[in-house]
Amino acid sequence: MMSHAVLAHLRETLAERFGKNKTEELCRLIYEIARREENEPLNILTLALEGSALEQIRFTTLKQTLLKRRFPNLAPEDLKRTYLAPLHLPSESEQIPSMRELFKPTAIFIEKRAKHYPLAGRVMNAWPEVEMVEIEAIDELRRPKKDWMKDFGKRTLAISVEPFDLVKPCPCSTSTVSCNYYLLNIGYGCPYDCTYCYLQAYQNLPAIVLPANLEEFLAHMDQKLELKPGQFTRIGTGEYADSLALDWLTEYSKILVPHFKDKAVTLELKTKSDCIENLLNLDHGGRTVIAWSVNPERFCNEEKKTAAVQERLRAAKRCEEAGYGTAFHFDPLILAEGCEKDYERLVEMLFDHVNESIRWISLGALRFHKDLRRAAEYRHPESQIFLGEGRLDPLDEKMRYTADSRIRLYREMVRQIQRYRQNTPIYLCMESPEVWRSVFEGKPYQGKIDQWIACGSS
Repeated sequence: MMSHAVLAHLRETLAERFGKNKTEELCRLIYEIARREENEPLNILTLALEGSALEQIRFTTLKQTLLKRRFPNLAPEDLKRTYLAPLHLPSESEQIPSMRELFKPTAIFIEKRAKHYPLAGRVMNAWPEVEMVEIEAIDELRRPKKDWMKDFGKRTLAISVEPFDLVKPCPCSTSTVSCNYYLLNIGYGCPYDCTYCYLQAYQNLPAIVLPANLEEFLAHMDQKLELKPGQFTRIGTGEYADSLALDWLTEYSKILVPHFKDKAVTLELKTKSDCIENLLNLDHGGRTVIAWSVNPERFCNEEKKTAAVQERLRAAKRCEEAGYGTAFHFDPLILAEGCEKDYERLVEMLFDHVNESIRWISLGALRFHKDLRRAAEYRHPESQIFLGEGRLDPLDEKMRYTADSRIRLYREMVRQIQRYRQNTPIYLCMESPEVWRSVFEGKPYQGKIDQWIACGSS
């Protein structure tokens, strides 16, 4: 990690020559090159100057030299779309809490209207030593983000009564293929701490918010389904919170799974946990799919506090034995030297544990809003994944690997998966029709993803 002393020296030296904004771009490039190459930042600058004095070199020349070293495989047009955000690193005196510490809240807030619900009682019984504060509304917890950026509210629980607007369509970019997926929000915030989690740039409340009135909400949702039958066929709960990480506390699965057992809707519970005990004896009627996001063990340090991939796959096997459908999301796929072998071993591990229960597999390369990198860098300075060769994609203004890189990785993943099960429905997440056609040679996708999955898994 670049020390603040070195960074301050670089900024001071470069600012005298190029001014503040240009200096920030150069510092960003030097920082990332130094981390990728495990070199000293001052060595990077010295090599870029190629024996010239700093006073003699032009900014554009120095920047282009650093860009080519930082992104050696990007074409010139892609180099123009790199995003060089100012660095914002934690000071050497700041300590980010251990990411392997067992979940235990340091603060519990309960809306007055929620305190008589069963969930509020379970929370208070679970941690009687933690002070419980009654509030009128969740909005009372709002504070400037800089005040809670370090722990990101992951040690604060808030129990609320949520309004009946928790089912929303998946926010696919207009330039990508629609999945016709709907989101059921059973919480906001997550006890896990993945370095790439988009909530770091999106979340605006320093707490994990759990709705107490889930049963009331589902009854309200049923009324809407009766008015618009067939509006959606697949609904998932893993967008704003892990579906099962806190299920031992919330017991949401005991409500959700029986509720959907006779609906014309497939419920997907997406997780990175092995917390499945509540699921095993439920009457699911074949309508619930338990899905896991997976990545090779090589990248386990990017998914802090989560269950190890072997534990997730063992949990998947137990769910298969209990009659559930399973699904897997290789998302985000992370490009790194030799990663193809890591993913090949992961696919082999997956099919060693489950097979016939697999309903679908999705593939999605790492992508993120440009502002996420600064937040993630501050909270996870050890992470390597933001040092990949990403640039702003003109289709949706997200940071992505180049289309050619993504297509190559997708094709290899499809090939590996189909070695074990030829007819497994595989779809791409947040990708354009052009990428789909390149990966699948125009097939098998024709229409909405949910319709294709239904045909492929029947």
